Amino acid sequence: MDVKVFLFILLLSLSLGNAETINSTSNIRDGEVIVSDGGSFKLGFFSPGNSTYRYFGVWFGDVEELTAVWVANRESPLKDFNGVFKISEDGNLVVLDGNGILYWSSNATFTTNNSAFELLNNGNLVLRNVTESDNEANILWQSFDHPTDTFLAEMKFGLNLKTGENQLLTDWRSENNPAPGNFSIGFDPTRISQIIIWNGSTKHWRSGIWNGQTFSGVPEMTSFHLYNFNIIKDNENGKLYSVYSNVNMSAPSRFVLSPSGQLERSYWMNNSKTWDVVWAQPNAECQIYKKCGPNGSCDMKKIPEICSCLKGFEPNSAEQWKVGNWSGGCVRKRALDCKEGSTTDGFFKLSNVKLPDKSLLKVAEGIHECEEVCRKNCSCIAFSYERGLGCLAWLDSLEDILIFEEGGQDLYFRLSKSDLKGMHISPSIF
Repeated sequence: MDVKVFLFILLLSLSLGNAETINSTSNIRDGEVIVSDGGSFKLGFFSPGNSTYRYFGVWFGDVEELTAVWVANRESPLKDFNGVFKISEDGNLVVLDGNGILYWSSNATFTTNNSAFELLNNGNLVLRNVTESDNEANILWQSFDHPTDTFLAEMKFGLNLKTGENQLLTDWRSENNPAPGNFSIGFDPTRISQIIIWNGSTKHWRSGIWNGQTFSGVPEMTSFHLYNFNIIKDNENGKLYSVYSNVNMSAPSRFVLSPSGQLERSYWMNNSKTWDVVWAQPNAECQIYKKCGPNGSCDMKKIPEICSCLKGFEPNSAEQWKVGNWSGGCVRKRALDCKEGSTTDGFFKLSNVKLPDKSLLKVAEGIHECEEVCRKNCSCIAFSYERGLGCLAWLDSLEDILIFEEGGQDLYFRLSKSDLKGMHISPSIF
């Protein structure tokens, strides 16, 4: 090797730290594996499960069971062992077959072809501009911005508030096929700080709003399970994203969206050589989005009749309700009495609930002012005031209410004076 080239590569690797770095003239052929500094992750070609197809990706380096965390050509598998991963002439990362046919490209737009890639010890595959000394500014493309089914520590996973672009995890079609399945997960595109799982284009599950410590709809998801999980609103860069870190670096961990549509938090157990799932959602029938339809509530303690209409409501279709089809939800028994500046309506308190979807944030100091704001607006049918959330109001039907055994929030929904007779109304300032 020419001495100048050798010195350039040496200086480049030192400037990028101890991570595994490959210069732009290097290739990774099927059978060759790159290991991150520290050995936490590996990069190369692999075959998932019982498949004979070949994919290029990243997997855990210190886990005996090959567990991929990112896949490049997940929809375009190679059918032999002649694949090549390299940097193309335009500076992009590409996966080619033995005949030079393109199967995948990073497809980034930039003005330099002086690029190099490295596998960081957090599992992030990074393409850098080698002429830029700043490690943050020189990133041209990174796999953390294009996740597959896995959310790793230090990954910033979220929503671009300026463009509306939403990062999504998409499940594998099966354990043998990493092509995208039916389920995806990402932030609520309405810019509310909650996570949603979709089945196709239909909501399948939602986390409830982030209250600064946990998701309001997941009271059991404590900081112990989350391991420093946080939601950050970066107003300067116009981004809303989630991030977490591992406290126990000796135990590989991940969030993964399974083919069944569950978001799972798991740790690798060296003793049993298996992934231990410590948390998963949705984990019960009541967690499925709008299980009981509009104005219905779901309570797993009432199996098999888990759905009930809210106080003052009755089934939209009594026949469907009797046979366990609750999707039609409930309608009011009596009309509300509210005109501008005057109402005889009141509010009924429902405790330990997963608050309904589609809330609006209102300006109010404390629960009593929050009630007054809602009471004066005839379109407001419910409110809640929670620490870390503030005053929330609902102007439409109440959807996706779940009753928790413990935890959750208090919901106050509007009822007519007749429906409130004999009921305890709290709070009330009128």
